[in-house]
Amino acid sequence: MLIGLRVVRVDADLLRNIYAQTCHEPGLSGLDVTPLDLDFRASSPCHLGVPRSDFEDLLRNLIRNAIQSTATDKDRDN
Repeated sequence: MLIGLRVVRVDADLLRNIYAQTCHEPGLSGLDVTPLDLDFRASSPCHLGVPRSDFEDLLRNLIRNAIQSTATDKDRDN
């Protein structure tokens, strides 16, 4: 049980769920968000030596930054 606190099992469902939750954050409302397209070439699932909550926070930040950056780039192009 303790190992579950330190190791996260990463699979396509987890990644899709984190992406969907992030896309529905109030700060991203109104932005044109592309659906997630996963192409798993590595064996899935994989296990990372990081607590799940830390992994989710890190991935949410990366996704959020990418969405905001893409929206900013589109605004500049118009």
